[in-house]
Amino acid sequence: MEVMDPTVYISYALEFGALGTLEVTVGGIPVALAPRQEVVLALLLLEADNVVSVDRMVDALWADDPPRTARSQVHITISALRGSWVRASS
Repeated sequence: MEVMDPTVYISYALEFGALGTLEVTVGGIPVALAPRQEVVLALLLLEADNVVSVDRMVDALWADDPPRTARSQVHITISALRGSWVRASS
């Protein structure tokens, strides 16, 4: 059985407010979101417990005119979301 190193494990409570403007707090600390991050997060929250494809996120962000780099921009946006949560928890 593998034991996780407690110095590596980070725990933080994420809270989402979706009535009115989309709000995110990490341990009670508000997290600022860029517009693209808001769209991706809103889609993920609406589809909780379901897989959301990158193509679906591209459609939500750019509709019929996605840039050539749309898929990588979605990955960057998700990484930035995760990073903002980790920074807020520190």
